[in-house]
Amino acid sequence: MFVRLAYALLYFVSHLKFQVYKILDIMEQVSVEYDYQSDNELLECDEYQKIVKARLLLVITKLTQLARIADLASMITAQLLPPFTISAVLMGLSIMNLFFIRNILGYWSYLQVFLWSIGSASTLIMYAHCGQEFENNTEKVFDAIYNTRWTSFNKSNRKTILTTMIIFQEPKSLRFTDALSCNYELGVRVT
Repeated sequence: MFVRLAYALLYFVSHLKFQVYKILDIMEQVSVEYDYQSDNELLECDEYQKIVKARLLLVITKLTQLARIADLASMITAQLLPPFTISAVLMGLSIMNLFFIRNILGYWSYLQVFLWSIGSASTLIMYAHCGQEFENNTEKVFDAIYNTRWTSFNKSNRKTILTTMIIFQEPKSLRFTDALSCNYELGVRVT
């Protein structure tokens, strides 16, 4: 069960990364054909403002899709807390069990616990990596929006870009609870 959820989360985060790259590309291309003109000229150019508005609406549409993917990934991580807790308890019990029955099973018990630990650790690493990638990618969106040539936008387009910047002001994260988020810090805490 853990591995299936880990791969589902990995899929959603990979899809999110692809969407972020598309958004970053669109943001870089918002005003590329008007780079030779000054901001004052562009403020008066209706064609430029219409093109920017259409591209910003495309970015908002993509960000809405990104939010849906983030909701799906967050639902997966919310379902992971009880299995993680049960897994931690079972791991502790199996290690205690190893010390009590090692004389009966011999070296096979060590091999079993070693293989189980490797599988659990690799799954934990996958969860932590997916959560960290999610945070890093949403942070890139804010940077790309901030680096646009927004000083040449009219008031309506500036409001749109400002709203988008406010939404992505802080990096989004996949959270188990308010105090626990799925990232590298979680991996360090667990180990």
